[in-house]
Amino acid sequence: MPTEREEEYLEAIYKIRQERKSLGSSELADALKLSPPSVTEMLKKLTEAGLVLKKEKEGISLSPEGNRRALQVI
Repeated sequence: MPTEREEEYLEAIYKIRQERKSLGSSELADALKLSPPSVTEMLKKLTEAGLVLKKEKEGISLSPEGNRRALQVI
């Protein structure tokens, strides 16, 4: 089960990706008002947990499981 902080990331990624085709970690850091290194560390954790995907052209997106959990939070 994701922590409250992880849920914030999943929700933010979900909402931003509804508006844009791509999302970078610096854009996510700005949206969450956090430092880029903090965001990078959490993205690594979420990627390892299978909730976040990182693709070259699209940047950050949610895996099917990450998407499901984001919708539960929202």
